[in-house]
Amino acid sequence: MKKKIFYTFGNHMHWIDMEWMWGTGTLENSAKDMLRLVERGLKGAINFDAIGYEYLAFKHPETFERLKQAVRQGKIEIAAGTYTQPYPQLIDEESNVQQIIFGVRACERLFGVRPKFFWEEEFYFFPQLPQLLLQAGYEVYCFFFQETWHTPSVPKFEEPTLFWEGADGSKIRALSFTDLCVHQWPEDLERTISKHVEKNEDLFLIQWLELMDSPKWMCRSQLIEKELERLRRIFEFQPIRPSEIVSVRKPERVVRFKSTDLYHGLSLGKNGDMLRIERRKVENLVNDAQILASIAYVNGLSPQWSAYPDWEIEEARRFLMISQAHDIDECEGFCGDIGKVYLETAKSLATPIVKRYMDMFSQNIDGTSELCVFNPLPWERKGYVYVEETDRIAAVEDVPALGVFAVDEQNSSRRIEAWETEEGIEVLWHGAQWTVQPNGVVKIESNGRVYELNRLICEGYEVVPLSKPTFERILPDLIDVRTSVKVGPYECRQSFIFGELNDHLEIGTEINVIEKPKPGYAGALMVRMDLKEELKELVYDYPFGVERGIPNLKHYRYYPKGDWMTSEKFFEDVVNHFASLRFVQLRCDGVSMLFLHSGNQGFVRDGSELYAVLYLYDPWDGENFAKNVRTRYGIALNAERDPLMMAQEFNRPMRARKAQGRIGSKSFQPFEIVGETQLSAIYVEGNSLIVRIWNPKEERISVRIEPRFDFVKVEEINLLGEGKKETSTQITLGPMEIKTLRFHLPTRVEKGLDEYRYVWSEYQKRE
Repeated sequence: MKKKIFYTFGNHMHWIDMEWMWGTGTLENSAKDMLRLVERGLKGAINFDAIGYEYLAFKHPETFERLKQAVRQGKIEIAAGTYTQPYPQLIDEESNVQQIIFGVRACERLFGVRPKFFWEEEFYFFPQLPQLLLQAGYEVYCFFFQETWHTPSVPKFEEPTLFWEGADGSKIRALSFTDLCVHQWPEDLERTISKHVEKNEDLFLIQWLELMDSPKWMCRSQLIEKELERLRRIFEFQPIRPSEIVSVRKPERVVRFKSTDLYHGLSLGKNGDMLRIERRKVENLVNDAQILASIAYVNGLSPQWSAYPDWEIEEARRFLMISQAHDIDECEGFCGDIGKVYLETAKSLATPIVKRYMDMFSQNIDGTSELCVFNPLPWERKGYVYVEETDRIAAVEDVPALGVFAVDEQNSSRRIEAWETEEGIEVLWHGAQWTVQPNGVVKIESNGRVYELNRLICEGYEVVPLSKPTFERILPDLIDVRTSVKVGPYECRQSFIFGELNDHLEIGTEINVIEKPKPGYAGALMVRMDLKEELKELVYDYPFGVERGIPNLKHYRYYPKGDWMTSEKFFEDVVNHFASLRFVQLRCDGVSMLFLHSGNQGFVRDGSELYAVLYLYDPWDGENFAKNVRTRYGIALNAERDPLMMAQEFNRPMRARKAQGRIGSKSFQPFEIVGETQLSAIYVEGNSLIVRIWNPKEERISVRIEPRFDFVKVEEINLLGEGKKETSTQITLGPMEIKTLRFHLPTRVEKGLDEYRYVWSEYQKRE
């Protein structure tokens, strides 16, 4: 009697990159080649980006109708359906949410069904994902990611199914990564069959395919069919959809992972993370546009005919999401420049929104104050702001939480003293003496010990100063120290900002790549952090979460020796590499060091030392690697405040304009949040205000929202606006919980134009 083998597949393809590079018709080609397998009796899943389904339905309606029919008949199911298939741990909280919302709604609109099975080809993992997926109606997840440009590492299991428990305790059924998870190559399928042919148990074989019927492509149905015929001869062959496996083999084991238990397999740091840094700026710009427009909406203000700029924000978000696609990240030398065009388009759409609303608020805010300041974060702040449409930097304190406020500039009598010595530039800051040396290292004595911060490292090279450090006084309490050094193939000009209102040292770095570096991490430019004591723990963040631990994972990266498609590959060991979204904090006995960053998300731990990757050369990019990049990071020794709050402030600057209004409003706020919570989004949907908050703590918290506007009722909803449950403005958040609230607003009475009809009906006439 033959053993039974359950076989299924996922066919991965995307409009982004693939249609750009292989031409219009690539998605149709892939769908047709997959449907050939379906006609042979196979069942599986289709994994296109949802924007790809939109293009397929528009460009090739007949093929899309065939695909739609296969979904209706239960032969194919939609896998994931995110809008552009991003790497989720590299984008902010609200981008993760919108990728799911845009994708699910597109699939429902086009197919008439929602995706229930979440399986992406690229590394799609972070510990809060189960909570988001369940809130969007997903029922099953898959831990099997394909190795192509990236080389992810995932724990392997014997059993084919399990429960994945997220950081908040949410549990989703999942397909595990096993020896029977097969990549798209027919040779891989052949090796797997040979390895398991003697096993006396039912087998569950899951294969990634990336089908395209072309000799210019390495995976097509005719090649796969040859190996499948062998399966049919050896086993009792049972086609099955992936999500059905959890019904055949019900999960029992519960697993819980930290973000550092899995390896993303990406070259974080490549090209100075220029794309990720710029993308974060645009993410924040779009978020600011939503908040400003929402504040105006609930206050009955608008600088345009529409009460809320829905289409502009939606288009800006859509183009931003295109720039977040996984191939834009990892295939930067191949198609990333096109992604940057979409990113620039998103920026060009969001920038005028922010400008319009800041103009409007500055003309309506009390002009007896000097500045109109926008704070996008839900807590009171202080710091330095750039006054838009001027060349001024202003110091501001006690800026209230979340809103637009009339604020006076602080002409502080405090003064930071700085002077030049043989050792470098000495700065007296926050009661301690700091020394910026010619090699860019910053020395500080604290609690009787001397610490060295900001030591640039490139393996095999010494740091060579190119000039003496200099300094400039921007304000009495704001000093800018400049250095210039060479580290192997890199020339670095650095700016060290010491501000009395800042609780971190801000370091801006311009990196000029004067010759091609060694590939991979062997030739990377890094910043070393070393407290000269045993490391007790690292604290770092990811979307919707903060965790503690000491990363301890060994894996590898592989790179092409020449042409990315046809050349042989070489390997590089990657040890204790991990990613953070905004910050990493080293903690030792009695001392800590906090590293804040604007998008340099790659870190390597070596014993008790930590290295932040600022730049590396990735051979996948060929000759299209960045020659000049700018980055910004911050360092704080023994920070007393919450590191996540500090990291949010570092990445979400306040905006300021000159206050120009008459005596009147001192503030425009949507609401005040009482309690320590994080804000993901505020936006208008219909005549409702959507508010998404999350708890970064591993304990239950209580939050009170105090609206500054009238509302009819407030409901708790899921990500798709459903599961409506009326609630109050006193909110309880479980450990690491994400909640979305809908405030129903009173019916708006729009002032019509009927009384002005004469302007058009009469005065337009010429005698």
